[in-house]
Amino acid sequence: MSEESIQEELLEKISSIVGNGYLGEPEAMRVEAEIPGVEDKIVPLLGYLLARKRWGPLIKVSNIGSHLHVQGLGDLLVAALNCAEIGERAEDLVEILGDLRYAPAASPIFDYLKRIILREPSPYYGISVKCAQALGALGTSESREILAELTSDEWPAPVRWHAAVELGNEEVLGFDEETMLGGI
Repeated sequence: MSEESIQEELLEKISSIVGNGYLGEPEAMRVEAEIPGVEDKIVPLLGYLLARKRWGPLIKVSNIGSHLHVQGLGDLLVAALNCAEIGERAEDLVEILGDLRYAPAASPIFDYLKRIILREPSPYYGISVKCAQALGALGTSESREILAELTSDEWPAPVRWHAAVELGNEEVLGFDEETMLGGI
């Protein structure tokens, strides 16, 4: 059986177990119970999906891997986040990296935010929230420095607001939620 066949069969099996929709811990536990040794198969499957830029399945399997605390997941998610083609679909990966408290993700999250926010005339509200929350969850000096940079005037007001909230200094900076979020 070819590597492609093995990965496609695994993906089919996972999809048949979890279906569509939200993937939480119960679904991940069901996958773990029904596919022996799945923890060791997640990262190779994600590598296969990343190489083919199959973002939907990659995000689904990443969610399962995060609940199973799969080793090596952070590196692979950062590699996916660094692919320009993923676009705004990567917001789920940003959230997972924050949940994992994967410290090396700080700069890639910042780079992703710059690619998304600065290329559009108006910011992606959900993405700015998830990026700020993930950086806050990382809790490293690097992630706090990035959050501080995101509070500067060069960033759209919603990005500045959420970065300040994560730093806990929105009042010190004189930020007003209603003004900055403008009824979003």
